[in-house]
Amino acid sequence: MRARRGAARRRHRGRGPRGSAGCRHQGAPHSPRWRRRHRVVDGHPAPSRVVIATELTTDAPPYAGVVRRGVAILIDLALGLTAYSIAITILDPNVASEYATTAETVLAAAIVLGTAILWLAYFVCAQWRFGQTLGMRAMRIRVVADSAGGLPWWRALIRSLLLVVDFAIGPLLIAASDRRQRLGDRLANTVVLVSPNEPSPPPGFGGAIQPAPPPPTGAPAPPPDPGTAGGPPAVASTWGPARVLVGIMIVVVLSLIEVLIVSLFDPGLDSLGGKIVAQVMLEATFIGVAFAVAADDSPAWASAAPSLGLRRPLRPPWAIGAAALAAYFIVAIAYGSLVHPHQRDITGDLGFGHGVIGAIIAFVLIVLAAPVAEETFFRGFVFGGFRHRYSFLVAALPSALLFGAIHASGGSLTVVPPLVLLGFLLCWVYEKTGSIYSTIPLHVVNNAIAFAVIVSS
Repeated sequence: MRARRGAARRRHRGRGPRGSAGCRHQGAPHSPRWRRRHRVVDGHPAPSRVVIATELTTDAPPYAGVVRRGVAILIDLALGLTAYSIAITILDPNVASEYATTAETVLAAAIVLGTAILWLAYFVCAQWRFGQTLGMRAMRIRVVADSAGGLPWWRALIRSLLLVVDFAIGPLLIAASDRRQRLGDRLANTVVLVSPNEPSPPPGFGGAIQPAPPPPTGAPAPPPDPGTAGGPPAVASTWGPARVLVGIMIVVVLSLIEVLIVSLFDPGLDSLGGKIVAQVMLEATFIGVAFAVAADDSPAWASAAPSLGLRRPLRPPWAIGAAALAAYFIVAIAYGSLVHPHQRDITGDLGFGHGVIGAIIAFVLIVLAAPVAEETFFRGFVFGGFRHRYSFLVAALPSALLFGAIHASGGSLTVVPPLVLLGFLLCWVYEKTGSIYSTIPLHVVNNAIAFAVIVSS
């Protein structure tokens, strides 16, 4: 036994007893072997960027605000109104006439009730099955249960039924709530979140493109990448054609509602006050819808203004603007000498000829306010949204056609072609300068000349 112990000791000669200074192992002197082998080193590396971005973040959830939710419900209401219009036109076309029978009136009431029930069922089922309606999907928001798990159907039903009450007090409750909850959300225990954008992978993860190593000393620098050279894009929109179509539909619906409201006080829109109010509401609708639908974050002005072209021009706009105006006036003069288009006297409709105050109001609305509102909507929003995905020609044509179509008043279509050309040229100026600050003055000049011509004649 002694020999064996001695031999065993000789095998550790020069290393010393376990745990001594001569032993190569750095573990605890009397710790078990399995614990010494799996000891965590002192300099453990920090978590990766992916872990920090996904698992260790403690940021508050992105609750949806009043603007996003309001636009989403307007889209869903527009869908319901469209379904009702189709149903009433097909099933009961004579209900609006003064000779409508009792049966036709009852049928119209049944259509209204049936459309409301179907719209409520759509609202509940869409939230229950998908977490969002079509309007919410367009605005990139989603309703979720406050607790873990999916959204039960009965919670979706509760928050949908309380929409009637929340139309009046919902905006106030959302603005006052830390989690942006209306009454329906509080009783159903739900919250509405902004759907996050798909994050870009961190450098070096998932095959992301790595920057080229710097050239050795004395070697010439590589040429710049043509895809990244040249500074920021001229049209820096963040929305696409789908949201443009949603915005156009919202403008149409809101315009009809505004006309109905003004018609309650002025049925024929014959008074000066009614026409001025309708014009102001239309221009405010253009600006409000453009900012509301284009905004990605709150507040809407800070996030949407640069994307709508409300920024400094990327290049001097004087030569480009002068060329666009010259081309437009040459074509417009030649077209007018051949076609003789008839344009309605909108200056008289908006107050010119009704004294000094009327002339000032007409000048402000036509020459100053209209260019700002129309450039924000047709160039900044409509053209910018189509340009986000398509080429310049494909993006400029629908914007120019829509711009010309809204000016086809009084049944006269002869004024449309020159205005379509003007809209196309303004899109070209925006494309070249990256700012509607370059197109607004051109629009002001055109409206001022038209104002002077109509007034003088």
